Amino acid sequence: MSGEQVVVGVDGTDGAARAAEWAARRAVSWGLPLLLVHGLRWPLYEQVHLHQPVDVAGEEAMRQWARDVLDEVARRCRALGAVDVRAEVVPGDPADVLLRLAERAAFLVVGHSGGAGVTSALLGSTAAQVVEAATRPVVVVREGEGRGGGGPVVVGVDGSPSSGRALRFAHEFAARTGTDVVVVHAVVDGGDPYAAGSDPALAECARRHPGVRSRVEVVPGPAVDVLLRFAGEAGLLVVGSYGTGLVRRALFGSVSHSVVDRAPCPVAVLPPHAAA
Repeated sequence: MSGEQVVVGVDGTDGAARAAEWAARRAVSWGLPLLLVHGLRWPLYEQVHLHQPVDVAGEEAMRQWARDVLDEVARRCRALGAVDVRAEVVPGDPADVLLRLAERAAFLVVGHSGGAGVTSALLGSTAAQVVEAATRPVVVVREGEGRGGGGPVVVGVDGSPSSGRALRFAHEFAARTGTDVVVVHAVVDGGDPYAAGSDPALAECARRHPGVRSRVEVVPGPAVDVLLRFAGEAGLLVVGSYGTGLVRRALFGSVSHSVVDRAPCPVAVLPPHAAA
């Protein structure tokens, strides 16, 4: 993977700060710079989800508030060992800003507030927009998960090109962080089990990352239920997204949508155009 940095969306909430802390730890293990980004959309009334204070005097006051927020988050990230930390307040729609800056990133990190589902993600609907349009992997860190990450990388597969992208990212992530990989395939309604021995993507991962220990689990049951069962001990859950429907109708796809909302660990979604 040739990404040059880890990019994080920061919007002033505690959840976004925790997501940045999670990203800082991974940036350290990957040996990559960390870029903290706040997309500043103005006028203020255009924002649907308002995380900024409402009693500001004007645009410059908003910019100063955003800079102060980023400075504090950067301080927390440096305290975790991240050395190369940059922070930018960038004018524009938050999703557009993140997508532009993440084009050459190893991965992009956004927060998830919990509660009302992924459509109430940090940065408003930014997480949904980013996953739909991103060309890099997107990691969604749920509220309260910022300090976790000691378990294996769990990746859902079905033999499709989408799961191939997920496999490659999972093994790269595990190699960088010194963890194992658990490859999980859910068999539904008597369907054919996953043929691990004939999956070229899995064989490629084994060749590229011989030091990563992995095992394959073929388990009967609905895909979401099976993945969530393994996610209970995971440091990261990785899923692919087919992108076959409008994001407003299917969001990330039924499986990735459900695990982002319910998984007890951070979830990496490999969008249909993601390079991994």
